Amino acid sequence: LEPLPAGHEGRSIIAGYLGQLAGSIALMLSPERIAFGGGVMTDAAMLPLVRAATHAFLQGYLPPLKTRESLDQYVVAPALGARSAITGALLMARDSMNGGSVDE
Repeated sequence: LEPLPAGHEGRSIIAGYLGQLAGSIALMLSPERIAFGGGVMTDAAMLPLVRAATHAFLQGYLPPLKTRESLDQYVVAPALGARSAITGALLMARDSMNGGSVDE
């Protein structure tokens, strides 16, 4: 999957939707952090666009997220990078084999 070229209109559309999603999640669930991964996020330039869109969507509504700098720590890439999905799947499989659940 090739990233969209710089300046492509699709970048701002995708970032806008993800920013709205992050803002909605922040408003509804108040998580400590929101991590975006997957194919779209392999483009390193996308995460700053998503943060900017989140900032625009929230309009300073949540005091801890009023500044773009605070969003740098809130809207992040997965700590395990590209290995996040497979690691999560393996942990779920392990827990399933042990009769437990991921929530325990």
